Amino acid sequence: MGKLKQCRRVLIIGGGLSGTTLSYFLSLNGIDSTILNTSSIGAASKVAAGLIKPITGKRITLSWNASEFIEFSKDFFQSLENKSGINLYSEMNFLQLFKTIGERNEWLSRSSIDSLKPFISDIAIGIEKNSDIKAPFGGIYLKHCAIVDPTAYFEAIYSVVAASATIIDEKFEADKLVLDNNGVRYESEQLFDRIIFCDGYRGYLNGYFSKIPFKPVKGELISIECDDLPDELIIGSGTHLIPKGKGQFLFGATYDWDDMTPYPTTNARNQLIKKLKNIIAHDFIITGHFAGIRPSVQDRRPVVGFLDEFPQVGIFNGMGSKGYLMAPMLAKHFSQHILEGTPLFEEISLSRF
Repeated sequence: MGKLKQCRRVLIIGGGLSGTTLSYFLSLNGIDSTILNTSSIGAASKVAAGLIKPITGKRITLSWNASEFIEFSKDFFQSLENKSGINLYSEMNFLQLFKTIGERNEWLSRSSIDSLKPFISDIAIGIEKNSDIKAPFGGIYLKHCAIVDPTAYFEAIYSVVAASATIIDEKFEADKLVLDNNGVRYESEQLFDRIIFCDGYRGYLNGYFSKIPFKPVKGELISIECDDLPDELIIGSGTHLIPKGKGQFLFGATYDWDDMTPYPTTNARNQLIKKLKNIIAHDFIITGHFAGIRPSVQDRRPVVGFLDEFPQVGIFNGMGSKGYLMAPMLAKHFSQHILEGTPLFEEISLSRF
């Protein structure tokens, strides 16, 4: 796709994390946007834990571009705090609990890998004797982790982008969209140079992008109250216990590739309760239960770009469980592509499908 010098107005479908970060960086480049906030039950970024964590997966690997993403997301969220006056970002250490001796040995072995060393703090010596946490096999402390409060984020980002973007709380209706040589018309009267779909897990229903192997995954979390746990430490053991302050915590999330209903289930709630009782030594009160559907792609990479056959139609989606880590930097990257025609990262480009 060539340099888009004439791109001055963009219609963004979806007012979640991807849509709002993209609108923010477009505005910095002088591009006006209208966000069609097609908010619905099941939108993952609005019920997410907001975890930013560099080391991921059972194989104990560094997330793609982790160092760059972590540095950029920190700068972005702290800048947003300064602009909005709303606290939304907290850096915290992460205590990874070992579930078996084999897992402990694997972690200790891989902790010497050069790419992982900057993100590993200390072996959690004596953690198995901690009266708050059940950790018979010990654990390891990770650094450069953080939590973004999704509620505070959306309050902050909407207050900031409202100065340069139009936000409409309305469901997108495909039959109102018309493509022509001048760009995109929506509801007949409104003309935009481009339309970009940031519609989360519903992307797999979008006929324009049927060639993308979307693989959405449902996640459920519970919120709990417990006054006896440390409130400045994230604890993980497959699922994550995340402090929210004043004895409040989130715990989750589950992974379900079969149930695409956007509602909490009794089965997931029972799973989470059982897992939580396996890692903490205190009683707790459940105060909430939430569900969201992550917009994932089969190769676990985001998907970004414009269609060859309809160059005015684009997509910015597929962040999966790493939205708060990746979306800010990729939104800036995509906005530069739109403004200057700079190439997209091959790993995320729509052209890979």
